[in-house]
Amino acid sequence: MSRFQERPGRARLHALGGATAADVGVHSSNTAKPAASDSDTTCLFPVDGLQGTLLDASRLNATGTVTGSTRVHGQSVAIPPVPDTTRITPERRTTGADMLELQEQFIEALLESVPEPWERVEVHYERYAWGGDTSEKYIANCFLHEQRSDVDLTLEALEALQALQEHPPAGQREAWTWLLFRLDAEGKYHFDYRYGVPPLVAKEMAAQ
Repeated sequence: MSRFQERPGRARLHALGGATAADVGVHSSNTAKPAASDSDTTCLFPVDGLQGTLLDASRLNATGTVTGSTRVHGQSVAIPPVPDTTRITPERRTTGADMLELQEQFIEALLESVPEPWERVEVHYERYAWGGDTSEKYIANCFLHEQRSDVDLTLEALEALQALQEHPPAGQREAWTWLLFRLDAEGKYHFDYRYGVPPLVAKEMAAQ
């Protein structure tokens, strides 16, 4: 058999001369009729292994000899149920509003531990999983007339940074691994999210 073409209400088998159609399957509960043809004229040729359902025997027009037939006449097609699919929870993507809220939570918690007065605050934060554990490191400083002072981040500030890392920004498929943050006394701030092995962690890896 060279080709099988399906059309509404009729299945047509185009065969080469002397060919045997093998494992022909017809699955229909309507008036589909398998028709053997050669150059668009009716012909007879052997069918080996007819399967499926037909409304009645007259719907078969391809009989030289039929062997291995598993036809069932007069029955409708039993459509198997759709298998149960695994329920997929869409990965949560943080919207711009969510990111802004989380960033403001961090800034509010950060300022609780920054001594007055100050001109700017800078934070280098890393959180990276390696060696079966998660490494969390940071360097935080405030500046006044280029005098630098250390800042201890509060638990609330660290938790806010973790929340930012666990909610990737829209368009990002992976979580950032470290960030640089800067805030000046006029209220201008910038989050620089970065990826890959953080520099402080890299030094720790190299030392081992």
